[in-house]
Amino acid sequence: MRFLGGTAELLGLYIVIVAGTRVLPELLRFKHWKRWMREELTLWVTVVLTGVGTYYAWYIAPFR
Repeated sequence: MRFLGGTAELLGLYIVIVAGTRVLPELLRFKHWKRWMREELTLWVTVVLTGVGTYYAWYIAPFR
């Protein structure tokens, strides 16, 4: 789970750097914004649902 969360965070930071600055060379920038933002959204939803499922399994389900 840490790997997915870290990947989502790094991808989000990369998107912000590409969108908000001209720090990166043109070769490292992307053109298809919708695709990358959908990938980021999918990754974040996966991380959140995994976290909620882990919380449920560890803290709620054992007491039922």
